[in-house]
Amino acid sequence: MEIAFIFPSSLKSVGGVCNWAKEVIPRLYRRGISVKIYASEFIDGQATDITVNMLRKYNIAYTELPIKHLLKRLYITPFTKEGIRRLESELSTSDIIYIQNIFIGQDKQLLELMYKLKKPVIVGYHTPLFNNRFLHDLCVKVRLLNIWKKFSAHHVLTNEQKEILLSHNFKNVFLIPNGIDTRNFIPNFVKDNDVFKILFLGRLNKIKGINLLLEAARNLYAKGLTNIKFIIAGDGPLKVKVLDFATRYYNIEYRGFINEELKKELYRQAHVFVLPSKAEGFPLTILEAMASGCYIISSSDYGIVPKGNIILKELTVHALEKAIISSFHLFTKNKNLYYEIIKTNRYVIEKYDWDVVVEQLIQMFKEVYKIYV
Repeated sequence: MEIAFIFPSSLKSVGGVCNWAKEVIPRLYRRGISVKIYASEFIDGQATDITVNMLRKYNIAYTELPIKHLLKRLYITPFTKEGIRRLESELSTSDIIYIQNIFIGQDKQLLELMYKLKKPVIVGYHTPLFNNRFLHDLCVKVRLLNIWKKFSAHHVLTNEQKEILLSHNFKNVFLIPNGIDTRNFIPNFVKDNDVFKILFLGRLNKIKGINLLLEAARNLYAKGLTNIKFIIAGDGPLKVKVLDFATRYYNIEYRGFINEELKKELYRQAHVFVLPSKAEGFPLTILEAMASGCYIISSSDYGIVPKGNIILKELTVHALEKAIISSFHLFTKNKNLYYEIIKTNRYVIEKYDWDVVVEQLIQMFKEVYKIYV
């Protein structure tokens, strides 16, 4: 079986898309599945060659295609005619085409390509269908759902996404979550008793809720709770604000963009991992934090976070501040329960090992191939 993957942005971009490709594609290759990869040349945010270099180690073909740049700030990045011609020529040998997170402009192009090639096309929804941005959500409701519905099959990461698609009469919807290499994340069940560490790791923007976390940290500092320390790692448009707060309040430490080894160590040191995000698909950081023995404060349980952790009922500074204080009191006043919860987090995560997830993906590919061939 040959599978062609199409990504809407370059695999040199930093983020969940690259992480998913880095974990899934080599595992497919090692299971004897032929793989080739196409991506647009659009780089979203910071760039790195880590994923592309890893693919080259396996001799997996990776091609970047030209796009029209006029509206790329709005993520409207259709391929050029040259890019579409190349896809039409080179995808003729593929058994299945998998498209991850179609951008506006690419959606109709790839739908037309599906009809021309008469190949089954699976769309993967790795980001939220709705993200609380008025124009984006309106566009999804009015235009995109009607286009996406016409593709052969659909891969979602959460039950919430599945219910949305089914409510719009989508066919062949497969729920397969993200995964984690559990061997790479060693849990720490002996935490520092002197400094209570809250970790945020992700893109520094309002969607991820870093602005709320900074305000909560400032408020706790003003209340004299300086033994609660906030460790922030990542990059993004609010980096300047993070640096400003880290300069003014010594309970905030900014680590910048970090490598894999430092990331694992920060997870292990943290008492709590916090993700006050307005919109997520299925965040890998939650999986990594749970595997590392962190307590979770999050805006959603994503169908995986066990009871005992804190799921925010509202996304406000006050609610986040209250949750952080509650987690601090849990650790200081009831350590046995705290450690029981984080051990449960680690236990739950075992079934999300990447090897298990990839087997589910392979089964999806086989089922879709049987339906359409």
